[in-house]
Amino acid sequence: MTTDPFHTIGPSGNGNQCADNQICLGHRSIDDAPATAIFGTKYGCAPASLGPEPVLCPGAGEFSCPQGDVCVQGDTTFAMACAPSANATATSDASVNMDSTIRPEFAARATDICSLVAGSLPFGCSCENAGKYGAVMDCVYDIYVTQIGLKGTLTPCIAPATMGLEIYETAAGFSYPFGISVGQTLASFPIPGMSIGMPSPFPAAGMYASFAMNGTIAELKIGGTLDACADAPWPIGKTCGSKLGVPGLPVKVFEISASFSDVCDDYKKASLRGRA
Repeated sequence: MTTDPFHTIGPSGNGNQCADNQICLGHRSIDDAPATAIFGTKYGCAPASLGPEPVLCPGAGEFSCPQGDVCVQGDTTFAMACAPSANATATSDASVNMDSTIRPEFAARATDICSLVAGSLPFGCSCENAGKYGAVMDCVYDIYVTQIGLKGTLTPCIAPATMGLEIYETAAGFSYPFGISVGQTLASFPIPGMSIGMPSPFPAAGMYASFAMNGTIAELKIGGTLDACADAPWPIGKTCGSKLGVPGLPVKVFEISASFSDVCDDYKKASLRGRA
């Protein structure tokens, strides 16, 4: 197993591992996360054929390109492509990253809510249990030249199930809290006061988010997107997503699908005993 992610700062990497014919990915270190946290395992491994330092494409971490290439927007049949330079013609589709697994020395941290969602979370997301019946997820996404953070505090067992959310940009000292509950859909909405730089001819773009939370504790689905929109001079006008010339937009976030039946049954029993 390969356990030394080249992108990750710190001797322990992000606490996950890949097969011998894969390269571990990660831009966050488990040494800098809370002492009981684990990291998501989704998209955590790139094919070793891409070279010892493959290029991780922007977005949720789904794609990588060969070492020395750059990620560019794909065509209508594939979301991401690889090219020798940003202005060059794409020479291949990007490779789809594979899932990692939690290293044995950190497996004991995979308990309660975090054990149920780790497989749905990209490798750039940490998860820390908040007591036995809740969890705090903290994800970092690369959007053009900016890193955007998204925190989610999930409490599935107290009806209605809810998730408190916070979009943040550490470098700018910016954060915007909101929330969602089961059965609710938040259509695309602007995030007040948040913008990121864009390539010419677009000015700084405003950030937009959308979220939905559906199902029951037996099969709860949570997901959303982060996107950017900018107003360019006529005749271009308002432009969003991949049409801005930024690969990886819109970014799919969380994409959690899990059953919380067992842990919530335990919560109900504990509540009856007065111990929840």
